Amino acid sequence: MIIHFIEPRKSQFAFQEIISTLENNINVKSILILACENDLDATIDVDSILKKCKLPIFGAIFPQIIYQNQNYSSGTLVVGIEQFVKTSVIHELSNPNLVFEDIFEIAPFEQDCKTVFLFVDAFARRIPAFIEGFFNIYGLEFNVIGAGAGHLDLVQHPCIFTNDGLLQDAAIIVGINVDSGVGVKHGWKDLSGPYKASSAVKNTLFSLDEEDAFSLYKRIIKEDSGKEISAKNFFEIANAYPFGISRLGVEKIVRDPFNVSEDGSIFFLGNIPQGVYLHILKGDSDSLIEAAADASSQAQKNLISNNINKSILFIDCISRVLFLKEDFSSELNAVYNPKIPMIGALTLGEIANNKKEYLEFYNKTAVVAIIEDL
Repeated sequence: MIIHFIEPRKSQFAFQEIISTLENNINVKSILILACENDLDATIDVDSILKKCKLPIFGAIFPQIIYQNQNYSSGTLVVGIEQFVKTSVIHELSNPNLVFEDIFEIAPFEQDCKTVFLFVDAFARRIPAFIEGFFNIYGLEFNVIGAGAGHLDLVQHPCIFTNDGLLQDAAIIVGINVDSGVGVKHGWKDLSGPYKASSAVKNTLFSLDEEDAFSLYKRIIKEDSGKEISAKNFFEIANAYPFGISRLGVEKIVRDPFNVSEDGSIFFLGNIPQGVYLHILKGDSDSLIEAAADASSQAQKNLISNNINKSILFIDCISRVLFLKEDFSSELNAVYNPKIPMIGALTLGEIANNKKEYLEFYNKTAVVAIIEDL
């Protein structure tokens, strides 16, 4: 793996030159790009550079990226991978007429593939159907690690790097024949519940136990913290009080509330199925940092390869940065191993499984993959 870190606000020529350098390196077989939303601006003709590249290109734009034990809100990672990859791009991810199972049945991932990278536009409207379709076809055949891409302004932008250009409302699936170990943990604890999602549609929760969702949520937060949550300060306070969807025998799936409507319904990054049971969660710096360390330990235990050359791919939620603030450096150091290169992204949703559990789209969760040398 050959890592190039383009410092914040470098010119188009740096990006173009690095892509060209990797193309001309006989050891490089594919290119991964992880970029910050604040970096590749309109002066860079990204589409032209991507379309001219002769090697498979994949990756995405995120609020922040990770390189070694630092997070960056500006900058770009361009990574030369010394392994062949198989890619499949899905356009118009929100199209209600797409049957994802039909698409995946012809995607080239069944042979010579041990690990799959999966990047999606976080604001596409059919991510749950996409994830379900992938799992229905492939099940637990591969380790999967990926993320929801996009900008923190919560507006849809082009954000998926492909050889077709920089795309929005799209996903790229990348199969590679290397072993990996994946760990998933979040560290949020039950505060209140369970409550039945008595009325919910897609990513909108209308009521809990037949009560207006925001009224109940507001009351629980006031009892716990003394704070009055409102539409004006919703994101700031709700960041510390996510919801959890119950699962049998494993950690809950966290759902991140990001807005409230005038009628008291709550909007989430990720779907809330009607009828599921939810807890309101709470965490602290220690519990979240410990969870990231546990995810790293899980990944190491799940890696069956004896290859001494390894890399870490750390997919972590941007809202954990916003919650932990200056303590986030401790979360990075809980995963970082100075003997192993670490790259990653701070994302708008995390995607993972480890050949043991159902493939999920997570929020507020730390996902660590330890991968055979790329």
